[in-house]
Amino acid sequence: MDFKPCNSCGTCPVGWDNFKNLTEAQIKEIDETRFEARYRAGEMIFKQGTPTPNAVFMADGLAKLYLETEEGKRVIIALIKP
Repeated sequence: MDFKPCNSCGTCPVGWDNFKNLTEAQIKEIDETRFEARYRAGEMIFKQGTPTPNAVFMADGLAKLYLETEEGKRVIIALIKP
């Protein structure tokens, strides 16, 4: 799938279902502060143990969710799809 950026979270075809429960003003506020990013294969989105101050929605691709052991090994615990 070749994802094309959306103009609004409220009308995005791959958007979060709960956006439908928000008012137009709330959607507008989200749209004014949202940011779209693309990641390359192998690039880290979040690091284990660090705070995550934002919500992230994946529109395309596949991500690995893994735990890093004390020895530094990465154990994949899930594959995440949009």
